[in-house]
Amino acid sequence: MPARPKDGVGRVLLVDDEQALLEGLGLLVRRLGYQVHTASSVRRAWQLLAEHTVDVVVSDERMPGVAGSAFLAELAEREPSVVRIVLSGGGLPVAERAVNTAAAFRFLRKPCSPKDMAKTLEDAMVRRARSHPPTEGVVAPQESAAPPASSGTITRTARGAIELAGLLELLEGRT
Repeated sequence: MPARPKDGVGRVLLVDDEQALLEGLGLLVRRLGYQVHTASSVRRAWQLLAEHTVDVVVSDERMPGVAGSAFLAELAEREPSVVRIVLSGGGLPVAERAVNTAAAFRFLRKPCSPKDMAKTLEDAMVRRARSHPPTEGVVAPQESAAPPASSGTITRTARGAIELAGLLELLEGRT
């Protein structure tokens, strides 16, 4: 992976084959104060990982070609300090695979609230920072960037992405 920039902004790679969800989630994570890269396939994710340093990868489990847990397991081999999170609509078998195969930090079930995503990313950045010297400057965003507890949900549909965009507009008005 390339050398880490010194600006102290947490970097997140989002991987999901559902474009509407990927766009909505990308907007949320940017608004939370992170630098975001998005990939709609595992192949694109590997290309981005070759070009950019990331602190956290959030991957869907069910994607064409390669399961998210298989992708994250390979990532764990190549870059063990990158924090891995699985986001999926699957139940217990998917969660078990995420933990046992990919050594995922967390499993988030779709739909996932923006509040849960914000807390998970904050915790992931703390974990990542512990695995690197403080001089590298990975930090979680300011608390004021977190969405309110009454936030809606991130869904798998374009309607959900539209609702999320409305939530983000509300967040902008509060800052």
